[in-house]
Amino acid sequence: MALADLSEILKERYPEAIQETRFCSEHGEYQATSLGPGQPFSVCPDCRVEKMDRETLEGMKGYRETETKRRLEQEIPKRFQGKTFENFSVDCNIEARKVRDVVWNYAKNFRENLDKGRSLLLVGNPGTGKNHLAISLVRVLILNGFTAQIMDAPDLVYRVKSTWNAQGRESEGKALWEMSKLDLLVINELGALFKTEAERRILFRIINRRYEDLLPTFVIGNVTREEAKEILGAPTYDRLKEGGGQVLVLNWESYRDPQ
Repeated sequence: MALADLSEILKERYPEAIQETRFCSEHGEYQATSLGPGQPFSVCPDCRVEKMDRETLEGMKGYRETETKRRLEQEIPKRFQGKTFENFSVDCNIEARKVRDVVWNYAKNFRENLDKGRSLLLVGNPGTGKNHLAISLVRVLILNGFTAQIMDAPDLVYRVKSTWNAQGRESEGKALWEMSKLDLLVINELGALFKTEAERRILFRIINRRYEDLLPTFVIGNVTREEAKEILGAPTYDRLKEGGGQVLVLNWESYRDPQ
């Protein structure tokens, strides 16, 4: 509809309407309208659009902040909410500092690691900070807009196995797809598996699908390097190392030791 048509409709509906040219310090002259004597004039249309844009952006920012907080609370267990790279203990432990720095650099350069499908594997003694580092990594990724999730290996295997039941709530394809679309999947508690062939096949399918799609996987376990290779199977283990993927061994004393 032309501006002339709008002007005629305005006069018809509001006989006392007033139109005059006004000046905006930001955008120059514009046609202002009042519905009658004593009624306010319309503001600069460009200013109005800019205000709407600002309010939309502020709303989006608020939504993103709320959604980020929700995801952090959802993906990070309550006990580990305060775990960060900054408070990972490296005092008097050169090896711990080296491992912390490797995972921190992995987080800082995650876009490149994601593009190359570069994975990580943390193994070693219990209580040496593997979960702390994984939580810290997931926190950084979520804060930067990536999708990341931590799943215990037994839970992951159980989820897939449960789809084999006729009463299962989801299909195997859907379960595998959801675990395969994340920017980073962290598989925790590798040593808690029973090392059966069925479990090994499930892990292979998940990691292999992510490998084919150039999506990195971060695997953690209170096991030795050799035990990790046995549980995962040589093909899966090799896929995690391909493209610069690293195996980090945390073999110092447990931080949980009261001594």
